Amino acid sequence: MGINCTRIDPIDLSISGTSDIADLTVAGCLGERESFSRWLTAPFRSARKAAQVLPSILDIQLPFPLEDCTYLFLPGGIGEDGKTLALAVAARSTAISDKLAAFKKLGFDPVALDQEGIALWTQSVLEIPPAQGTMRVVVSLSGNFATMALGKDGLFSGSHSVRQSADHIGRILRTRFGSSPQGIDWAWTGPDAAPDKVESLLTDLRKTWPGKSVVHKDPVTFLARAIATRALSAGPMRCNLRTGELAHPVMAIRQQSYHLRTTQLVLAAGLILAATSVATTTIAKRLLADTQTAFSRQVDKLAGYHVTEKGDKALAKVKKAQRDRLKVSRPFDEAFEPSLVKTLDSILKTGRENGLAYETLFLGREKDRINTMSVTGSCATWN
Repeated sequence: MGINCTRIDPIDLSISGTSDIADLTVAGCLGERESFSRWLTAPFRSARKAAQVLPSILDIQLPFPLEDCTYLFLPGGIGEDGKTLALAVAARSTAISDKLAAFKKLGFDPVALDQEGIALWTQSVLEIPPAQGTMRVVVSLSGNFATMALGKDGLFSGSHSVRQSADHIGRILRTRFGSSPQGIDWAWTGPDAAPDKVESLLTDLRKTWPGKSVVHKDPVTFLARAIATRALSAGPMRCNLRTGELAHPVMAIRQQSYHLRTTQLVLAAGLILAATSVATTTIAKRLLADTQTAFSRQVDKLAGYHVTEKGDKALAKVKKAQRDRLKVSRPFDEAFEPSLVKTLDSILKTGRENGLAYETLFLGREKDRINTMSVTGSCATWN
């Protein structure tokens, strides 16, 4: 699916007849200084088992509690050692709230928040595919800072935010690639990627990091094109950090059910970003009306009765209805749940197979039917 992006001046919104920009569906992103991405390795080949331990692996690497973050894991396949790879994308929940507040001041309520470093990488590879065996360094220049996205053979390695200087950029390269000179495929973008600025940085960088260099077409709108392309089309490493309690109401309903195909199609067709052309007032209003109708229909279905409230209040009604149903059905559900004896047998079997020496073992079930386990003991190796 090809994406055509058109740059718009804010004044064009009123010229086009759009009276309320809050009626538009938008997407944005969190900057590299507000979010981060990190490759993780789980000691399992099974994706299910890996998913259970990835949060703990991420928690160990963070300088702040994982509970303060919104995070997700993008699949990275199986490594050469047979372990599962995943790209963790995360941001502190306060950073996401601050970003949403900034959008609100502009009159927008984005349905999705992408991550800058990953968006820069995928768009750079899409617009200028790298040659086989080359190391690509995408540098976005904006203000006093530069966002770097690095990788090899089209595979994303990581991203960083640094001061806009050759010394700071070179320090990241030494950390990632080592100190010996290597050929670099330089790709420049960002609002400050003027030819003289790029050449000034390259003059110093090429002393240690020689290689080809190119400035992406229309670098000022490059990030906007990246966000639009990722929001409107399928592809690698798509992510939305506006999730969980911070999820947009429309997206929250979409995640709760697989039956909102109409809403999904409307969102895909009507997604309008700062980098895309604005639809006419008639189309925008019709799409909004269709979305609201689908939203109300799904709310009624999930609640089990007609809900007159709108927006967040409607979602609160749905959550209460679901909690009430769970409370009523709990005795019946528990009657058909597997015995904890089977779980205990599995734990003991795992211990025998892996040479684990249990000292204490507690296994129980909380009021929400969640199995809890506490184990102390010793083993030969960490894994």
